[in-house]
Amino acid sequence: MLNYVNYSDIHDNIINKAGKCVFAYNANYDKLSANHFENCQIGIHFTAAIEGTSLHDNSFINNGSQVKYVSTRFLDWSEGGHGNYWSDNSPFDLNGDGFGDSAYRPDGIIDQIIWRAPVSRLLMNSPAISIVKWAQAQFPAVLPGGVVDSKPLMKPYAPNSNPLSGDEGRVAQRSRNAAVGTGQGGKRFFELVCFRRHPDSNAV
Repeated sequence: MLNYVNYSDIHDNIINKAGKCVFAYNANYDKLSANHFENCQIGIHFTAAIEGTSLHDNSFINNGSQVKYVSTRFLDWSEGGHGNYWSDNSPFDLNGDGFGDSAYRPDGIIDQIIWRAPVSRLLMNSPAISIVKWAQAQFPAVLPGGVVDSKPLMKPYAPNSNPLSGDEGRVAQRSRNAAVGTGQGGKRFFELVCFRRHPDSNAV
């Protein structure tokens, strides 16, 4: 959980089989990179303000819903020409540069409708929904808002074996090896422990 976590680098974590791989509430100016989020009910859930937060070189694999973000704001989750890997995306890479040739929307307007009104799932296979999905894919300016990855990765990003040194490196290794516990009722919980604040910030 990133609850009021600001100006921080969150990287090289592996999270598997959680309810939400990441839940971010009012987390601003953070950088999430080189993380592996797999087999969660929701890959990443952003709510409240998320000003200036960037995501790139992360892998989202086999999550029930990759992204939950209910807002009309437009977010591009790529940085420096690098996006993220999405297991439910099937992009083309005609020039072989390792990036999809077209942008990917893990959270479009239909997803936002479903989050707001779950009963609308009954209409998912209707012609009207298909037309809206097609329109957003072909004419994104017509239906703005939500998350888009303009440079999706073709392959999962492999976290570094030990990106930090000293105490930070040991913390990072613990997070990769076993950031898992058992809570009330036998439910598993996970903790992101490999993060550090930006050196130029005094805010938390």
